[in-house]
Amino acid sequence: MDSESSNSDSQPHPLSNPIDDACHDMSSLEELANRGAWRSIIDKVSRARALSLLHKPHDHLTYLAFNALSFTKLRRFNEASAELDSLEDLDSSHYRYETYPKIYPNRIGSMVPFSLRWLHALIPIKLGQRQQGMDRFYILLDFVRGKIKEKEKLSNLGVSLNLWRKREVFVVNCIIGNHLSQKEFGVCLSLMKELLSRDCSDPLLVSQLGYMQLQIGDLEGAKVSFLKVEELGKSNGSLSEVEFRNLVNRNKALVYLVGKDYVSAVREYEECIERDSADVVAVNNKALCLMYLRDLSDSIKVLESALERVPTVALNETLVVNLCSMYELAYVNHSDIKRTLSNWIARVAPDDFDASYKAACNWCSSNVYRAMQKGKHVELMLNRRVKMVKAKTNSDYDETEVDISLSHRLNAVKPSKTLSICHHATALLQADFDSPDVIAEAGMNATREGYTRYTPNAGTLELRHAICRPAIFALTIIQVIIPAPFYTSDPEIARLADATPVILPSHISNNFLLDPKLLEASLTERSRLLILCSPCNPAGSVYSKKLLEEIAQIVAN
Repeated sequence: MDSESSNSDSQPHPLSNPIDDACHDMSSLEELANRGAWRSIIDKVSRARALSLLHKPHDHLTYLAFNALSFTKLRRFNEASAELDSLEDLDSSHYRYETYPKIYPNRIGSMVPFSLRWLHALIPIKLGQRQQGMDRFYILLDFVRGKIKEKEKLSNLGVSLNLWRKREVFVVNCIIGNHLSQKEFGVCLSLMKELLSRDCSDPLLVSQLGYMQLQIGDLEGAKVSFLKVEELGKSNGSLSEVEFRNLVNRNKALVYLVGKDYVSAVREYEECIERDSADVVAVNNKALCLMYLRDLSDSIKVLESALERVPTVALNETLVVNLCSMYELAYVNHSDIKRTLSNWIARVAPDDFDASYKAACNWCSSNVYRAMQKGKHVELMLNRRVKMVKAKTNSDYDETEVDISLSHRLNAVKPSKTLSICHHATALLQADFDSPDVIAEAGMNATREGYTRYTPNAGTLELRHAICRPAIFALTIIQVIIPAPFYTSDPEIARLADATPVILPSHISNNFLLDPKLLEASLTERSRLLILCSPCNPAGSVYSKKLLEEIAQIVAN
């Protein structure tokens, strides 16, 4: 919550600001925040304002920052926005120490806490105003980098300089997170590489680059990034030895996981947990790998054990949703089990634990991939399992051993290869983008106008008229150029128009794209039409603007 300020006589330590220490009951606010008691903070701020306990300008800003942060943590974004709207421009002279020389003698700079500037950018995004929020984040990034340049000019501000560099990384990560949510991977990679160009010795930043490369399918690039992390070794003191070694193991495990080598991934995660039992990322991912290995029983045990052993660390939304989804897959009476978990969470979780995830303990869909935000469908097969389930009799619960495994004969049957191929083929045909607005609107208009019945096989009269008009000119078509691979009907369509299809081959080394030189060499006086699809059907290759311009120039000539 510290603000950017300086003393005209001597520079105070940025992490032990005397003004912040003098803020009314600051230690109590920090303690409540560390405990996640955000509702208590809101009550405390309201009480302090009502009793006029805040006397200095920076007191009001500090309490407002805590209040806005609490509303944000509780997902009450409209109230957080109202708090921020009560402020003037954050760079206003009203929020500078030198404006109040009697209250802050010999002190200059802004008293606005950095967290307020961050919330000022974050809240619009939470309210659905993404563009405004992103603009503010980039303005904040420029502000932070300006501060870094100021600190670099002074030799006695090493601690303050490191603090602002950490803030730069924090803001960049916020920006990257928003771009990732929109699948804008190119921007994310550029931002991360820009950070690494100034400091390539941070193993966390290099690992984050690898994670982004995995998201875009660049497995080899991710391996190179993870190898760089290993080569850093102990040259960087930002992590302890255990933290660094666990980071390396988790990176290796991710590569194994992407390659579906779940056994090796589990082995890497187990090494992490052996060094640090509170490594929740390793615990959660190990459980997922065990589930993919069809060992749902041990997968559940791993997560339950973590919640019992380190509840304050392991209690996060991703882990809880994974556990609830596994309960649904494993137990007939999963509702009772999840209700018990929900009651326990209500007692120990901080105020900002997502209520929707608590609800997942009572009724969540069987979709373990919610934990991975937006994943693909996964087929699960359960091994033979014997579970202890609780059955209620009067006021007591009796435990009963129930065999919920499949028949050993069924377990011996291998999955159908033809069905597996059909499943993957069906998935290939699914579009990964929404229908264009104009098409969706036309479809809705057609429904409103009564076009809701089957049409003749020959098509509607309007469609046939529309086809016949340009079909007259098709009589002049003699030769049709078709790049391979092509949709199977393309040559037959050409023959139907009494034209000769000319197939131009392509190669995987060129990503199955048409070679302009081959096209130019194949054109004759009889060539009248080029069928060109981007993305190509069925290869899916997309033509670049430069390549399309080359092809257009050849066709035009």
